[in-house]
Amino acid sequence: MRALYIRVSTKEQKLDRQLIDKEDYDKLYTDKVSGTVKLRDREAGSDLIADAMSGEITSIEVADIDRLGRDLMDILENVRLFQSLGIMVKAGKLGDSLDANGEINPIFEMLVGILGSVAQMERDKILERTAQGRAISMMRHPEKWTGRKEGTTISRDKLIEKYKTELKIIRKHPELSLAKLKVLTGRSHQLITKLKKLI
Repeated sequence: MRALYIRVSTKEQKLDRQLIDKEDYDKLYTDKVSGTVKLRDREAGSDLIADAMSGEITSIEVADIDRLGRDLMDILENVRLFQSLGIMVKAGKLGDSLDANGEINPIFEMLVGILGSVAQMERDKILERTAQGRAISMMRHPEKWTGRKEGTTISRDKLIEKYKTELKIIRKHPELSLAKLKVLTGRSHQLITKLKKLI
């Protein structure tokens, strides 16, 4: 099955540019979420990974490589996960991640590294400017920056809300072991065990 994955950062952004030729794909995965969120922590992104791991997908296409992760390491981790499952990744004009024999395409890997680094540099600049603004605000208005009170814990409802993507994956794949759920969600064994008790 050929999959198309689309991500835009805000609700106001249009998907049109990434939706060209959508009829050529068997399944469409769409997220409206910040690029700083890992692919497995996005609603459609986690579905894409789950479907890939269950063998439903043969190829994944994205408009740009930075759609597949929040930073270079995340992008490479996701590309390698898909490659290990024998899934072809196509990103814009970069070509195919696997060659005709199913082997990793070294040119694709090199270009992913370069473009992923550029995307990460852009995000780092945004984070730096945000941190500077926060520091100035903290100096000007310290009363607004008291933080979370000591001894507070997350309620069951807040835990469910915070980890709804992980819970969705656990519910969808009850047959998976803790180790596989850890890979799929990117969360610790302890957290997965805690979340399983909520179901």
